[in-house]
Amino acid sequence: MRLLQRLQQGASDAGADLDREALAPPAPEDVAERPASLIEFVARFRPGYRVSPLHEYIAGMMQHALDRDCRHCLRPEAAHKAGGHEYRVLNRLMLFVPPQQGKTEIVSVGAPAWYLGEHPDSYWVAASFAASLAQRNGRLAKNTVESDAYRQHYDTRLDPSKTAAAEWEVLGHRGGFYGVGVGGGLTGRPADVLVVDD
Repeated sequence: MRLLQRLQQGASDAGADLDREALAPPAPEDVAERPASLIEFVARFRPGYRVSPLHEYIAGMMQHALDRDCRHCLRPEAAHKAGGHEYRVLNRLMLFVPPQQGKTEIVSVGAPAWYLGEHPDSYWVAASFAASLAQRNGRLAKNTVESDAYRQHYDTRLDPSKTAAAEWEVLGHRGGFYGVGVGGGLTGRPADVLVVDD
């Protein structure tokens, strides 16, 4: 609990050496550049989202779990060497953060849009306790992918025949998004990435 408080207050060692200017909203002349990381993506495409060290940490861990070669990790040397061991791949990640701390905006809204922009052949499944929450998150991610600002940076376009809030696919690729609540069916659905968000 103390770590969470330190992260919320901005006193985290995990985020202390990050370049805060790189995470600020881009100036109009810088918008042409594609976001270099998940946290930059969220800061740019989720207007009004205020990035804190806790968000930087969550996004960094999420990005490390998604990015197999860790090109964009916030601190790759720390991610790969801990306790005398080398870790090359983090393929499972559990985040335990109290409600209303901003994790859903990163993990369930920003990350699918960012990841499918980078990897349009991947299939993202988002599970939640309620179908309505999965639909809401899917709709927000879909709206991001359909935005003009997103299209300036990514070639990912949605298949017009599959654009429901909780189920949409990438045009010309095998990737897409499927959101499901408790009691919903996942049988026969592929999942390159599976996220369970309360």
